[in-house]
Amino acid sequence: YRVAINHYVPKVYPGRMTLLRASQQPAGYDYTPQLGWEGLAAEGIEVHEIPGYYGSILTEPRVRILATQLRACLDRAQVAEGLGADERPLMKGSAR
Repeated sequence: YRVAINHYVPKVYPGRMTLLRASQQPAGYDYTPQLGWEGLAAEGIEVHEIPGYYGSILTEPRVRILATQLRACLDRAQVAEGLGADERPLMKGSAR
């Protein structure tokens, strides 16, 4: 698989990308806001920082912040696609 990884050339996505990232990154990682994704979305990248270290945003209490931000991003995308509130899928535990 290393050969495949070394030869893989990603294609540019024709739309806009949304990146949810931790505010604190480990040493040695790309510290640009886009974390190396720049140039891979033709319409740009919308970056949202979730407070905390990269491993901590998937655990309580930060995962709630992540879920809230993700829900807001999904709602905006669905509105942009013209979906009404009754056509949008529900997240587990959410209510309209």
